[in-house]
Amino acid sequence: MKQTTPNDWILDVLADLNHFAQANGLRDLSEALIGTHRVAAREIASQTPPAAQRLGIHDADRNGHPGGPRARERA
Repeated sequence: MKQTTPNDWILDVLADLNHFAQANGLRDLSEALIGTHRVAAREIASQTPPAAQRLGIHDADRNGHPGGPRARERA
């Protein structure tokens, strides 16, 4: 199952606009919307998942320790 975020709605809007552009022969607009959809999808996917933000683990270090590398030293 596909994971969704609160911002995924914009991808649906861009897809709808692209379908409109294609149906009405607006080829340049369609191509621009395809590129915009790719950028939006990439940026949304790169954001920290909302659940991780609520749990305060968005700043975990490479080993998955919340709070970064110094958190272990303080513990």
